[in-house]
Amino acid sequence: MTLSNTLQGRFLLIVLPILLLTIGVVGYSQYLGVKITAESLEQKRAHSLIILLTEKVKEDLQDLELLVHRDILVTPVFTPTIKQQLIEKNNELDQAYASLHTRLTSKDLFIHSPDRILALADQLKIELDKITANLAEHEKWRTDPHLVINTVQPNFNAARFLIDEIEVHQLRYADVFLAQSHDIAQKISYLMWLSLFIVLAIIIVGYLTFEFLVRRPLAQVANALNAEAAGEMSKLPITGAQPAETQLLIDAFVNMREQVNTRQIRLQSILDNAAEGVITYDEDCYVESFNRAAEKLFGYAENELIGDKLDILFVKNGSDTDPEYLEKILTQDNMVQQGESRFEVDARRKDGSVFPLAIKISSYVIYGSKMYTAIVDDVSEHKAMIENLRRLAEHDGLTGLYNRYYFMQEVEHLVKRVARQGKSNTAVLYLDLDNFKYVNDTLGHIAGDELLVQITLILQKRTRRSDLLARIGGDEFAMILYDIGEPEALDVAEMFRLNIHDYKFIYQGETVDVGCSIGVVLVTPGANTEELLSRADYSCHAAKLAGKNKIHLYTNDDQKDISGLFDDIGWTRRIKQALQDDMFAIACQPIQDTQGEIQYYEILLRMQDEDGNIIMPSGFIPPAERFGLMPSIDRWVIHHAILLLKYASKFTPRLSINLSAASFHDDSIIDFVTDEIKSANIDAQRLTFEITETIAMADLSMTAHNLRKLQELGCQTSLDDFGAGYSSYAYLKDLPVHYVKIDGSFITGLINNKLNREIVQSMHNIAHIMGKETIAEFVENEETANVLIEMGVDYLQGYYIGKPEMSSIDTNPMFSPEDD
Repeated sequence: MTLSNTLQGRFLLIVLPILLLTIGVVGYSQYLGVKITAESLEQKRAHSLIILLTEKVKEDLQDLELLVHRDILVTPVFTPTIKQQLIEKNNELDQAYASLHTRLTSKDLFIHSPDRILALADQLKIELDKITANLAEHEKWRTDPHLVINTVQPNFNAARFLIDEIEVHQLRYADVFLAQSHDIAQKISYLMWLSLFIVLAIIIVGYLTFEFLVRRPLAQVANALNAEAAGEMSKLPITGAQPAETQLLIDAFVNMREQVNTRQIRLQSILDNAAEGVITYDEDCYVESFNRAAEKLFGYAENELIGDKLDILFVKNGSDTDPEYLEKILTQDNMVQQGESRFEVDARRKDGSVFPLAIKISSYVIYGSKMYTAIVDDVSEHKAMIENLRRLAEHDGLTGLYNRYYFMQEVEHLVKRVARQGKSNTAVLYLDLDNFKYVNDTLGHIAGDELLVQITLILQKRTRRSDLLARIGGDEFAMILYDIGEPEALDVAEMFRLNIHDYKFIYQGETVDVGCSIGVVLVTPGANTEELLSRADYSCHAAKLAGKNKIHLYTNDDQKDISGLFDDIGWTRRIKQALQDDMFAIACQPIQDTQGEIQYYEILLRMQDEDGNIIMPSGFIPPAERFGLMPSIDRWVIHHAILLLKYASKFTPRLSINLSAASFHDDSIIDFVTDEIKSANIDAQRLTFEITETIAMADLSMTAHNLRKLQELGCQTSLDDFGAGYSSYAYLKDLPVHYVKIDGSFITGLINNKLNREIVQSMHNIAHIMGKETIAEFVENEETANVLIEMGVDYLQGYYIGKPEMSSIDTNPMFSPEDD
């Protein structure tokens, strides 16, 4: 294919040279225009500035000449003033000339300055220098008018002449430059007209080319396409040699005709092999097409349904008596806006069987007629899966009973129904296994799961079908008993208790008595869901407190205890708020050695209310322990104690911090302490952590492990309240502690109680043998302190030594911030 045989080639051969020429001319014209414009503007600015500077020199020269003549005429008393004015005006004249000369020789402002102007400027400089020299002879010429006329005045005349000459030459130069600019502007105008003619020629050539080589062949191809679209055999009446593009268009038309037929076959193949049924129908619901998947789904062949009503495939509102309702669904009016609709109906196969069918309908318009396409699918398995998921969401995976979510919903419905009826004959049972934790800890979680399954079977065998049984927690079950009074509810609870009590759980040869505690609550009008569940939970808790394997019926007398429980919940909110707003405070109690020197302070926690009143630990520690807030409180104390060590190190030798059981048995507390020490960059030996004997004995191996971790950091460790609990020297030797704090119950009344003195002496001696130091707390008077010193106790603590004093990082009575 040669370049000259294509439309593109012909266009390029004809138009491209002209176009390139036009672009060159226009570009050059634009370049000249920009260049001369820039030079004109630059020269205009330079010329204007030079004219102004020339006028300035002329004005200063005239002022100076006037002063000279005034000096001759004035009386001698004014001579000093005139002389000073002459000097100042002469300086101004020099400065004006210097500016003028700079602008005349500046290439950026005055390009190609004529040499004649520069020569005149140099002569002007000579004349001005003569004037300056003559002015220096002021005392001579001011008394000799002839000297002024013959010597000074000619210099002024010569200078004025030179200035006028500079102005004349400058104006001539401006006229010359203006004439040059005019010539260039005419050239640019000629070039622009030439460009215009070239563009007109290109337009004419382009139009003729388009008409004969593009438009007329395209019109013939378009007519052939319309004939093909109408189903008529078409033949292109194009004759003669054509550009390659026109021939490509003819070939594309032939190829399109073949591709349309191919795509029709391919589309039919896709429809026949689609997994979902595809049905097309008109707005009167007459079937137009029916693919093979739809044939398999309904059992009809396509030729059996083409032209028939679509409602033969569906169950019409559960019966065959309403043929119009389905048409309303299948041709919904809102599909005009939505374009698609999806719903489920009951469908009927050719054999009469009914199944759930999902239909997704889309609408479209062809030649003004609305058509519909329905994609249909059997959703029997999908609905079964949804039902299974719903069951999983509402049932416990281990026991198969209803779960807590479903039970809570049913309780909410029950409360609403009782509120509407104004009366109730329903009870809620809350059952908790007594020894489930023992089974989990000793026999393993698999045994625990097996126990739960066995208990479920026992409960299901004795639960009425009308009642609801659910597993709502790890070892907690709940029941809703309908149509029952108080005596019958207690009898049912007793039956469950006896059956579980008599049950022996056997696992791998081990036998465990289980037992359960049951709380019983009668549903009464006015109680909301939260109150009902709180009563049931409390009743079960009360049964456990009564000795386990008991039943407790909720009565009005229990309301006070529940109120106490709600008070604890209120405390949790206050504690969390105090942690957030930094409303806790530190009190420090000194611990001194037998020489009377304070060695370190024990951190005691206080809490401030909204009014700034101090709340002692007995008010907020119990609810904090019950609701799991002690780890957060301990971390607050550790953080602020370390800050106290950092900013008051000169006055705080060491600090001792008590750790709760919840924090000490949490491995993350070690990481927290490590991070805080590194962040504050303090000596870890100045920090002592105390744990009580009860905490230590709860898990001796973990206690020893965490104490060693603290010692590895460099911290000191102490065993608090020794003697109040187990008082076993056997475990004391295995605990890595530096200090043993003797419980205050042995110190109080020590003077008058010989047995206590012997016990304290024994504790001290054994601790020393094990390499540990002793601390006696609750030292209330001097006599007790002296007795303890005689025994050899290493440290003393109590009100006699010092009461706890409030302290803070910024201001405190005992410490002052460390100097920078």
